[in-house]
Amino acid sequence: MLKSTALLAIFALAAPGFAQTLTLTPASPQPADGSLKQGLAVGYAYYSVRSLDEARGKLDHAKAGPPLAGFSYLDTDPGDNALTSTSAEKVLAAIQGYIRFDAPGTYDIEFISNDGLQASIGGQQVALFDGVHGCDPLA
Repeated sequence: MLKSTALLAIFALAAPGFAQTLTLTPASPQPADGSLKQGLAVGYAYYSVRSLDEARGKLDHAKAGPPLAGFSYLDTDPGDNALTSTSAEKVLAAIQGYIRFDAPGTYDIEFISNDGLQASIGGQQVALFDGVHGCDPLA
């Protein structure tokens, strides 16, 4: 969640096609105090897809999963489930929520994706990778 004060978060992003700095402003309107639950909401759909366009259609049927507490969900062993899903493979995830920055500043964000990824913060697209690829960082 972005604070309602004059907080600006500046992101230095270097994902494919996004080597840029973005200036973000606080969410408006701000959520009411006490109205948010901790974690990011995530919906899962389980299909084999080859593109983001195909995934978007399947995510219309996503079912809510356990919220994501934090941002680091690296699977290190074969067969580990993706994020908080119930599967290690063919997992589509739609994640949304507020991110709180306690201080203005510059933040580097790294995305790790196995196949497609489209990410937006504050309504600005910050990462886009459409296609099949290994689980590599998109920094």
